[in-house]
Amino acid sequence: MVLLTFRSALYFVAITAMYCTSANQMASAQCSGLSGNFLLNNENSEGHSINNTVDGGYIIGAVSSALNPNLSDWLIVRTDDSFNPLWSKSIGFDNTSENGSNFVVRELADGRIVAIGYQLQGGSRRGTIMVLSSAGDLIQSVRLPATNSTPRDIIGLEDGGIVVCGTVSGGGGASDDAFVLKISNSLDLLWYRRFNANSGPNDHFYAVIQGSNGNLFLVGGSQVFNSTHSGYLVEMDQAGVVVNERRYSNNSVMQFLCIREAADGGFLVGGHQNIGNISEGLIFRLNPDFSVSWNVSVRQGNKTFFHL
Repeated sequence: MVLLTFRSALYFVAITAMYCTSANQMASAQCSGLSGNFLLNNENSEGHSINNTVDGGYIIGAVSSALNPNLSDWLIVRTDDSFNPLWSKSIGFDNTSENGSNFVVRELADGRIVAIGYQLQGGSRRGTIMVLSSAGDLIQSVRLPATNSTPRDIIGLEDGGIVVCGTVSGGGGASDDAFVLKISNSLDLLWYRRFNANSGPNDHFYAVIQGSNGNLFLVGGSQVFNSTHSGYLVEMDQAGVVVNERRYSNNSVMQFLCIREAADGGFLVGGHQNIGNISEGLIFRLNPDFSVSWNVSVRQGNKTFFHL
C-alpha cells in the first residue's frame, strides 16, 4: 500500500447553492440563491463536492495546483455551518497528479472521513479510496481493483461497509463500463460488479444512495451503438445482486447525475438531456416501482445540469 503525503495549507472554495420549493418554481427558474465566496490561493483550483457533516457543518472536496504548478493535489476543507473554515488538507502522491472529474468527500457515521478520486500516472488513471480521521489525518488508502477507473461517488452503509461507483475504461478504444463495489470498514474488497448495459459502447454510474429498504440505488447513463444515451437506474441488494433496473430515453442524450429518496419511497433524480445542441437540466419524480410520476426540464443558456 502506498501512503499519501500530506501538504497542509489553507484553501477556500467557492460554493453556490440554489433552493427550490416546488417543481413549478424550478421550471420558472424562480429559485433563491446562496453563495459563499472563499478565496483560493491559486487560479487553477476548482471545487468538486460539498456534503453535510453530523455537526451541521460541511466537508468540501476540491482539486488545485497551488502547491505545485506541474501537478494537481486533492483538497479537503472542513467548515462550520456558516462556511467558516475549521481546517484544510492538501493530499498528494509523489510524481502523480491527483485529479478526479468528481472528487467526492463524505463523513461517515463514526466521524471518519472517506474520499475518492483518481491519480494520473504514466497515462493511466488509478482510482483511489482514502479514509481519514475527523481531523483530516490519513488512516488508510487503497486503489480500486481495475486500472483506468474513474470513481464518481462514495457512501457509507448502515452495516459499516462502504460503496463506490463510477466508470472503468477498457483501454485501447474499448468501451467504458459502469462499476460498483463494496468494501468493508477496514477497506477489504467484498465484491465488485461491472456493467455493460445494452452491450453498448459506454456506460457510467454517477451517484449511489442506500434506500430505506437497505438496497442500493445507482444512477448514470447507458449508451447504445447509435449514440443514443439513456438515463440509467439500477437497484441492487447489499450482496451486489441486481433487483431492478430501468432506462429512460428521449432518443438523443439523457444522463442521470444524482438521486434522492422521497418520503413515500419514490425518488427524485437529477441530470440533463440534450435537445439539439442545447443541454437542459432535468428532474424526474419517480414512483417506488421506477415509473415516472412527473418530470421537468430547465434551460438557462446552452448548458444546464441539475444536482440534488
